[in-house]
Amino acid sequence: MRAVQVVGYHQNLELTDVPTPEITGPFDVIVRIGGAGVCRTDIHILEGQWAEKSGVSLPYTIGHENAGWVHAVGSARHALDLLRRSVYEAIVADIAMPEMDGLELTRTVRRLSAHAGTPILLVSARGDAQGSALSAGADGFITKADCASGRLLGELSRIVARRKDA
Repeated sequence: MRAVQVVGYHQNLELTDVPTPEITGPFDVIVRIGGAGVCRTDIHILEGQWAEKSGVSLPYTIGHENAGWVHAVGSARHALDLLRRSVYEAIVADIAMPEMDGLELTRTVRRLSAHAGTPILLVSARGDAQGSALSAGADGFITKADCASGRLLGELSRIVARRKDA
């Protein structure tokens, strides 16, 4: 993988080979970057203006205003292990996940007494998956296209409020 990095203050940026990230936990998401913006914060770091105050160690990969596509996510099995140990206010899961899909995850979560009433929102690229999601016990369903248009938070808020009112 390649990244633009500050390798020394007041030096030109370098395009560098860096290790490819890997999923190590249930909440990990790897985004394949399509574009990255450089803001004044990056310039401050490049110019060494915050070297003493910020503690930024070099080399430093610049560009934190990123846009891209989800490339990989943590597994449902890892998430289920956490759900067995902790209580969460809501669960958002993709239907298509490695090892265990979101439908099986939802059915399994509904059998956990601590999460029997936890709001679950399932996401899929396929708009025809809504019936399967709701049949599995999800409180709501949203397509990835809807997520991309900014509707995820609204739908999540709606199902959380509906569960609290029940």
